[in-house]
Amino acid sequence: DRYLAKFVIFDKRPTELVAGWNWSAFLLNWAWALYRKMYRWFFVFWALVIISDFIYKAGYPFLSALIILVPMGAFGIYADALYYRHVKAKIDFACHTCNFNNPIELIDHLRAKGGVHRWVLLLLLSVYGFLAAVLISMFIY
Repeated sequence: DRYLAKFVIFDKRPTELVAGWNWSAFLLNWAWALYRKMYRWFFVFWALVIISDFIYKAGYPFLSALIILVPMGAFGIYADALYYRHVKAKIDFACHTCNFNNPIELIDHLRAKGGVHRWVLLLLLSVYGFLAAVLISMFIY
C-alpha cells in the first residue's frame, strides 16, 4: 500500500525524480536494494564500501565517511522514485518483449519475476541477532 500511494504521485510526474524519504533505504541501503531486486544499486553500494575502505586505509577517514554518508542520504531521499523507475522498466520490458494473450498472463509473469527477495530479511535478522547475542554476552560477563 505504501508504494501504490507513492506510485500514483510518481505517475503524475514520470520524468522527475521526486524526492521523499525512506528510512530503510537510508539505513540498510545495499540490503534494501537487494531485497527489492535492484541489483545495480546493490553493487553500487558495495563498490562504495570498498572504495571507502581503501581511502580510509590511505589515511583519509573524513573523506572515507563522506563517500558512504552522502550516497546514503541521497538514496534515502530518492529510493522510492528509483524503485518506481525500476518497477516501471520491468513492466515495460515484459509488455514489449513477451507475447501474452491476455492481461492475466502478464500479471502472472510479473508476479513470478517481480516481488522481493524475502531471504534478505532472514539474512539480516540472523546477522543482527548473532551480533546482538555476542554483544549481550560481552556485557554480561
